[in-house]
Amino acid sequence: MNIWLIVVAALVGLALGYLVSSVRAARRAQQLHGELEAARARLSSEADLRARTAELLAHSEAQVRAAVESASRLALDANSETFLKLAREVFGRDQAAASATLKEREVAIAQLVEPIKAALAKQEEQSQALERERRESVGKLSGQLESLVNVQALLQRETRNLSTALRQPWFTPVTGPVFWLPLALLGYPPYMILTAEALSLIYQFWIHTEVVRRLPAPLEWLLNTPSHHRVHHGKNIAYLDRNHGGVLILWDRLLGTFAPEDEREPVRYGITHDLTTFNPLKIALHEFVSVARDAWCAGSLKASLGYIFAPPGWTPAVAAASVTTEPEAVAV
Repeated sequence: MNIWLIVVAALVGLALGYLVSSVRAARRAQQLHGELEAARARLSSEADLRARTAELLAHSEAQVRAAVESASRLALDANSETFLKLAREVFGRDQAAASATLKEREVAIAQLVEPIKAALAKQEEQSQALERERRESVGKLSGQLESLVNVQALLQRETRNLSTALRQPWFTPVTGPVFWLPLALLGYPPYMILTAEALSLIYQFWIHTEVVRRLPAPLEWLLNTPSHHRVHHGKNIAYLDRNHGGVLILWDRLLGTFAPEDEREPVRYGITHDLTTFNPLKIALHEFVSVARDAWCAGSLKASLGYIFAPPGWTPAVAAASVTTEPEAVAV
């Protein structure tokens, strides 16, 4: 009896540990999601700032261009007037006065152009400073965003290690007795049934690993090994619904559900439609919701029952395609 208390306490401890780790993972995921959204918001505001800066630069450039054009027209007009005055003075044989007038116009034009050159230089300096600041800001935000994305991807990535063996379904206490109850009906005492269940669960803990590649051939043929169980958790088409055995793989070999691990096709862990949430309720109940939705929208009682009791992936279209007709006899 003490042994059973220890086993039950261990199972309860595993369940509580799983729940606590699930809640912590969900909270951490929400925190990372918030930080990721904040980083994206900062990037968006940075993009708006760059757009406004570009608009201001374009406006300033247009103003400077207009000022240059205006100065050019003024210089051209001034040069025209200077040329006429100079010609009159030259033809009037007053070359000293002509040279003085030319120098005055050169000084006037230089005084007119110098502020424009200074404005253009200042504008260029401001543009370069803004560009450097933009690059530094974008670099920092991109680094932060990349770090958050990497952490989130690491948390969401389907991994394969011993900790995954602790992810026991919530409904095992409901579905498990369906398979163990016949032993009681056959006369086995409860302590033997619970012992077998506990040993089966404990055995399946160590096979959740990628460290152990292959066991000796006789063991691989008889037992459920890490290689066989990796296939069971794969979402590759060739690995779907395979290797259901807990301790022995013999039953899968006999019933046609066995598939060996192919080194040419590495196992991709997870389900066919990856979840994007850490919410424990959604993780535990999403498939029940999907089956109920398909059955409700099936359109007929037969199709509804098919969604509930047929193999995974069943649809009326798949069922219709699997029906073959006998070939017509050919008269000779």
